[in-house]
Parts: sequence; structure tokens; C-alpha cells
Amino acid sequence: MSAIDIIFVIFGSLLIIAGLYLFISNKKDASSNQVEGFGIKLNVSNPSIILILSGVGLLVLPRFMPEKSINQTPTVVTTQSETNQNNSQSVFFPENSWQLNSYQENGVDYSVPYQVNASINFSNRSNTQINWATQVFVLNMNGTIINNSYTGDIKYINNGYTISFISGTEPGFMQELNLPLDIKMENGGILHMRYRSSTGEQIVHWQR
Repeated sequence: MSAIDIIFVIFGSLLIIAGLYLFISNKKDASSNQVEGFGIKLNVSNPSIILILSGVGLLVLPRFMPEKSINQTPTVVTTQSETNQNNSQSVFFPENSWQLNSYQENGVDYSVPYQVNASINFSNRSNTQINWATQVFVLNMNGTIINNSYTGDIKYINNGYTISFISGTEPGFMQELNLPLDIKMENGGILHMRYRSSTGEQIVHWQR
């Protein structure tokens, strides 16, 4: 309660006590039974009733007065966690070293490990990317084994995977970036990778 409310309660209580005292003692003001206030005149036979009603009014008045209080709403500070941290639990990335299990280019299957053989290593995994490096051995038509190495990365962008070829020792190598990639684990622990590059569609399977 505010100081004004307390004053109203005190005066209201005093008026009620005075009114009850006059009512019990049955004292009447014989000189004038007319009460005037704010231009209104009332003929009252027992002034104690006015005192009691006035006191009750003062007691009730604070309940109808607006409270002068400031309700401060606490400021809630929220920090955004990295969305990639949550995504990293659902995004699949292979890790460590794998050996070539099968290789198909433009619908043609190549014999592994006689015609082609390779190994790949995945490293530097983050929430949305992993790097890879591979060594590829190819037996050409002259019976010569050609060895080339390549590096790149696999990214998870806009709910999909991409693969990039960033560097290579092959003569005339050209970068190919963010090619759509289908990557998943198949039955038996086989890593499936399918993408379309400048040479056509490749389907590569890797095993531990």
C-alpha cells in the first residue's frame, strides 16, 4: 500500500469509529439535520450514518485507485547456438582410409584391381565439409600403370552433398567444383559415391 492509501484507511477507520460511537450513544444534532456538500443538500436524522458510510467509502477507495507501480519485464537474452553443430549430428561424412571396391564410368565397369585401383583418405572433418585425397592406379592399353593423385572436398550445402576436385597430378587437370554428389553407406559397409563430372557419370564404391 502507498502512503495515500494508508491515510485513507486511517481516516476511514476514524470516521467509522466516530459514527459507531454516535450511533450507539444515539446522539443527534438537534440544531441541524441538514448536511451540505458539493452543492448537494441532504436531510439526515442521524449523522452517525453519514460518518459510517464515509468511513467505509474511504476504506474501499484505495481498491479502485490505479496502482502507481512499474512492472518491469525481465529481459531474456537468448543466444543462438551454431546450427551447424546440430546438423553435424545428422550429416554423414566418411572418415579415415578406404580402398576401391568397384568403379563404373558411363555405364562401363572396370576391373578392380587389375584395370584400376585406388585408395582414398578423408580428413579435416567439420560440420559441413570434409577433405579427401586419393591415389589412383590405372592400367592403360599399353600395359603401363599410370599413377595420379587428386585432392578435393565434400560439402553439405542446402540439404545436399557436393564434391569438388581441387588439385591433381594428371596432365591437363582442370578443377571441378561443387558437383552434385550422391553419397551413402550400403549394406556390408560399402561406401557409395555417384557424381557426374566432365568425363561423364562415375559410380565409385569403397570399402575398409
